Amino acid sequence: MKNIFESKLNFKKALVTGSAGFIGGHLTDSLLKEGYQVMGVDNMYSGLESTMDLHISYENFIPKYYDITDENIEGVFRDFNPDIVFHLAARPGVAQSVSDPIGSNYVNVNGTVNMLNLAKKYNTKRFVFSSSSSVYGGTKELPTRETCVLDPKSPYALQKKVGEDYCKLFSNIYDLDTVCLRYFNVFGPRQRADSAYAAVISAFCDNVKNNTNPIIYGDGEQSRDFCFVENVVSANILAATCDAEFSGDVFNIGCGGRVTVNSICNTLNAKEPIYMPERPGDVKHSQADISKAENILGYKPMHSYDDGLMKTLDWYLGK
Repeated sequence: MKNIFESKLNFKKALVTGSAGFIGGHLTDSLLKEGYQVMGVDNMYSGLESTMDLHISYENFIPKYYDITDENIEGVFRDFNPDIVFHLAARPGVAQSVSDPIGSNYVNVNGTVNMLNLAKKYNTKRFVFSSSSSVYGGTKELPTRETCVLDPKSPYALQKKVGEDYCKLFSNIYDLDTVCLRYFNVFGPRQRADSAYAAVISAFCDNVKNNTNPIIYGDGEQSRDFCFVENVVSANILAATCDAEFSGDVFNIGCGGRVTVNSICNTLNAKEPIYMPERPGDVKHSQADISKAENILGYKPMHSYDDGLMKTLDWYLGK
């Protein structure tokens, strides 16, 4: 496999929004280790101080504590002039968007348009947008292809769809090179478990660590395509370096399999779960068809679900 950092665009400076977050933090790790200049933007709404501190230890990292909706963030583009923008900052999660649709819309839609507009103004070479498989809603087409009809079931899903639409629009109207990645369920070390909106694997690992009963919403037979975070990092780098004629396109990023919530509990040897009613906006099943990303981006998930799950549990247990 070729080195994913052999960039066709030859970028040197990357702006990462949400750099103290879960996926953005791991992406920033990789870019810094490869010697790229990275400006990390985060308002620390859900980012981790420990992640930001880790990045600050690198000489090639510049921290900026901005909200992506802040008009003053233009100074970041003017002073740093990034070659690539990796836009991961968002108000995350289906449940939170249901409880606060206005607040999440302001960040996830207005903030994204603000970033796109600044990338256009300062001639950014490529804009990589982090979208979500939630845009598909409760589709019965499994595995799901990018051509499947989109049917968002939550404000968060709709906001990600609108973000994709804006990326395509900026590609068509302003000739800004954009790529959208629809992540399926991403997990791994440093994913927050101390939130009401924590992802299921991080929450279950935390239950194992503290010997508490996991909470499952619904019957637990809902299934997801769980993808280890390092796979998503490689997808972002590949998206940043793919051929320009695919500008405005979207790609599924997952592993191509499905695992039920109940089976995660069993694999982790967690205590007896407590079952709660289904949450509004949740879908029953999701599974990615990743053939398009494989064929065009050269994406290949190098970390299996099982391997990633054990690495994640070891991290939570401090091993």
